Amino acid sequence: MIRLFLCLAIISFNLTAKELSYQDYLKQVYENDPLIKSYKLEVKSSQHAINQQLPTNQYLFSLEEERGYSISGADFNTRYTTGRLSKDIIDSGTSISLQHNETTRPDRSEKVTEVRVDQSLLRNSFGRDTRLKRKSLEAQYKAKKIEVDELIETRLATRLKQYLDYQRAYLELDLAQNILNEVNSLYQVIDDRYKKRVATKTDLNRGKLLRIDRTEEVIAKKNSFLEAKSQTLNGLGEEQLHLKSINPPKDLSLYKKLIEVEKSSKKIDFETSRDYRRLQMKLESSKDELTLAQRLQSLDLNFFGGYSRDNSNRFNARVNREEVFAGLRLEIPFGDDQSQATEQIARVVLDNDQITAKAQKESFVNNKAFIATQINELKEYVKIRAEKVEVTKEIIKDEQRRYEIGRYELENLIDLKNNYASYRNDFVLSQIELSKKIIDWLDLNDSLKSFVEQEVLK
Repeated sequence: MIRLFLCLAIISFNLTAKELSYQDYLKQVYENDPLIKSYKLEVKSSQHAINQQLPTNQYLFSLEEERGYSISGADFNTRYTTGRLSKDIIDSGTSISLQHNETTRPDRSEKVTEVRVDQSLLRNSFGRDTRLKRKSLEAQYKAKKIEVDELIETRLATRLKQYLDYQRAYLELDLAQNILNEVNSLYQVIDDRYKKRVATKTDLNRGKLLRIDRTEEVIAKKNSFLEAKSQTLNGLGEEQLHLKSINPPKDLSLYKKLIEVEKSSKKIDFETSRDYRRLQMKLESSKDELTLAQRLQSLDLNFFGGYSRDNSNRFNARVNREEVFAGLRLEIPFGDDQSQATEQIARVVLDNDQITAKAQKESFVNNKAFIATQINELKEYVKIRAEKVEVTKEIIKDEQRRYEIGRYELENLIDLKNNYASYRNDFVLSQIELSKKIIDWLDLNDSLKSFVEQEVLK
């Protein structure tokens, strides 16, 4: 018995710990959850992927020096030096370069300077493909941002549900403790009646058994609560060590807030949803990628032109010549298996995105109707179970008074007590389940993330 009372004393002490409100919890989740941090980093990474996958827009300076040393005995050493500065203007498909060559050989000394411009006229006509590729990558980036918002919202929904399970476990523990206290009061009544020889030894043993059962339930509920606490606080970094000594409130404030938010929340159609915008961005990018893949197999025509100056000595003849040049370069690909494979892959990606968009729309419509129905049903459950608790509470008061004056059977009173405990647990559970469904509703309607951000910033 001493061990039992010590256990109950520890439980009672834990139930008086400082409260962890859902606002404080959400703030810790928003700042410390590793998955949310990872999702935010994905956005930064995808932003840099735009420049990574486009041609470079840099200035490039190169310098090459080559020397040859004769081993035939004569003074036939050679020297070759090249300096080049180039720049690609990717938005117009233009390449500009300035190059200077100096060559020293036994029979010549050359100095050639050239300014050259290359311009694509067909495949990447005046930067058309580069601009289309940038458009595709920007659409992918926007889709990724929307996807990350969806992932963060889904993660917040999961963490909120964990908090609700944590609070449910705590309320069930508190309820089990209160029921045990009530059972102890009933046992005292039975014991007094037994001492007055009004109750039988069997009645006393039934009271003892009921008290043992309720004590066992308190211990089981405490273990469930500690497990729920561990899962809820997991992933909050150093803060979880501090939060382990804190319990959730008993007033179901999150449930009340969610009921309030659900009444005023916006109800969107699929065409105005965040997921629809993401899928449209992906479809747009897939169509652009298919167009680019098809152009890889087309012929290419490039214009080039420039200015050249040759100041050299060749075979004892002096050359000092300047010229302006222009030309065309035609490229016709044959049997390009790689480009053909790229096009087929792009077609498959586009077809898959179209199928996904259609499936997502059907899923959205079905989920919206299903969740709305479940919310209405759970609201009825909450109302009915609240009434059951209140009615049973009044019945127990009356029947316990009747038992104390010998006009009611103990067995029936114990059954009432057990039913009362079950009804109270069912009432708490229905409130938690309704809260979870409202979270799913807010998640579906793209409102959960904004709700969390408003609560965190309070």
